[in-house]
Amino acid sequence: MNDLAEALREVPYFAGLDAATLDELRESSEILDLDAGVEIITEGSLSDDMYVVLEGTLDITKKYPHKTVTVAQRGSGDVIGEIAILEKSPRTATVTTAASSRLLRTPASAVEKLLDDPAVIRKMFHTVTVRLREIEAAVRREEQLASLGRMAAQLMHELNNPAAAVGRTSELLSDVQTRLGAATLSLIGIEDVPMLQASDSQPKDPLARADVVDRFSAYLREMGVEDRYDDLSSSLADSGLTIPGLKELIAGVSADSRSTMIEWIGLRSQTGEMLNEISVGASRISELVSVVKSYTFLDQAPLQTISPMEGIQDTLLILKHQLKNVVIEIDMPQDLNSIEAPGRNLNQVWANLIENAVDAMDGTGTISIVGANDDDSVIISVSDTGSGIDPAVRDRIFEPFFTTKEPGKGTGLGLHTVYNTVNRAGGSIEVDSGENGSTFTLRFPAVGNGDG
Repeated sequence: MNDLAEALREVPYFAGLDAATLDELRESSEILDLDAGVEIITEGSLSDDMYVVLEGTLDITKKYPHKTVTVAQRGSGDVIGEIAILEKSPRTATVTTAASSRLLRTPASAVEKLLDDPAVIRKMFHTVTVRLREIEAAVRREEQLASLGRMAAQLMHELNNPAAAVGRTSELLSDVQTRLGAATLSLIGIEDVPMLQASDSQPKDPLARADVVDRFSAYLREMGVEDRYDDLSSSLADSGLTIPGLKELIAGVSADSRSTMIEWIGLRSQTGEMLNEISVGASRISELVSVVKSYTFLDQAPLQTISPMEGIQDTLLILKHQLKNVVIEIDMPQDLNSIEAPGRNLNQVWANLIENAVDAMDGTGTISIVGANDDDSVIISVSDTGSGIDPAVRDRIFEPFFTTKEPGKGTGLGLHTVYNTVNRAGGSIEVDSGENGSTFTLRFPAVGNGDG
């Protein structure tokens, strides 16, 4: 109990209390040892108790239309719940343990006795001012993010429209080019020449391709096609056409027109390549727009029924540039159940776990993502082949601002965000780590049957 008295003296609220008042406070209170995820105060409930954080971390959240916002965190030495007792008003926020915590719970009757001390009143007033500023700042950030989300959603829509238009136009232009080429040949009395563009028979090896291009360049110069013959030779090589094949195509053309005919064939092949590139580029833009909209769940309610596999696939695409030297192994059943979670936050979970896995392997190795249905739950595990987590710090990896990365490479919030998001979705997360790598196993309540 003497240790508790010393701990209370370290709390700013109680630093100036005399020994008798401090003893009375201690005797009227009780110590609570709580696991992570325990709700100690519910928004809107009656103000019955005050809590002193002796060890651990608390999350403070507020409900807003269609969303729940984390407005603050409290740690060792902080006091929670005294303002509502002072005002005799319902709780204005929900408080949940973010990690295993030791709290001192003091009933309202004992708190009211403290109000006889002017020093306590001054400290309460200071606390109210600071917390109102924190809440105002958090709400302002949420409003800014919501506004940014609406703007991004509109931008995605505006980008998708021209991308789709370019794709449609390139398809129409390809048809026009084919018909125009046939009409041109008809006018000069020559049978149609096949449309030439990149084919499966084109040389795959760079050295072999370069050899084919050189041979075409030499032949084109020999035939008098001097202008742009390098570009034409490259297009002819990629079309899969050979020099004997080209000779066969121009066999029925007069000697005076053969160089022009060769150039025409090369240009037709080149425009076919360009049209194909435009079509692929437009499709890629549309695909990325779709992925970004899906990944961020723009313009959707905070909670959605989500297929975990879709979010993981979108995340892998977004992080593709970080995974160049990483082998991704995915094992997901087609009937994997859906889960209910805030979509944007859940995709951030996948991103944080995958990025941490890449860092743990120094950018090279294998990441395995495995999903399974287990009764009324969905289990997702993310494993890496890194060197594992130091046992001395394993119990701290979900703490806010804790990181083993060197300064400038980590904020210490990634796994803390993962932990909070999984818990708010009603799930749990466990870590198994050794010298051959680490595995993060997430369990979520299932919502209906997956559709694959």
